Amino acid sequence: MSFPKGYGGQKKVRAWMDEFQKLPYISPYDDASRRIDPESELMEKRVVGVLHELLSLTIHKKTKRNYLRSLREELILPHKFTRMFTRYPGIFYLSLKCKTTTVALREGYRRGKLAEPHPLARLRDKFYHVMRTGVLYRGKGESMVNPEMMLNDAEEEEEEEEGEEEDEGSESCYDETSDEE
Repeated sequence: MSFPKGYGGQKKVRAWMDEFQKLPYISPYDDASRRIDPESELMEKRVVGVLHELLSLTIHKKTKRNYLRSLREELILPHKFTRMFTRYPGIFYLSLKCKTTTVALREGYRRGKLAEPHPLARLRDKFYHVMRTGVLYRGKGESMVNPEMMLNDAEEEEEEEEGEEEDEGSESCYDETSDEE
């Protein structure tokens, strides 16, 4: 676990985390239909394990809190499972940016970047870089093109538009074909 600055050094927190670590491990893949008291520390450890495993299976090691809420019944989680994110800041990071609550796995990130990026995450970053570079250089591209070429292209487009207007304005082609038939 990696605690935020000033959080992990407190004696009460250390004692509480030691007790939590001593609880028996419950696999997130075990059958959860067996009855565990929803208010017990054992259920709390199971919920932390399930959420940790679920976030570790995602590509970016994070997801929106509302997406997890929609999976509550399938994962057999208690109603107030989202409080685990604030109770365990050494495991989860909760972001409230842009009116969206995002839950991230702390161990998945180092200095704001993925510790072990998935190949799809790398590909997404490359695509983002290409798109961002294109936006930056879009305005500079016009100055690189010869102005005479731009004028010639504009004149050709005007001539094509005039030719199309003449074709649309005269219905003689339809009259001629109908006469021949």
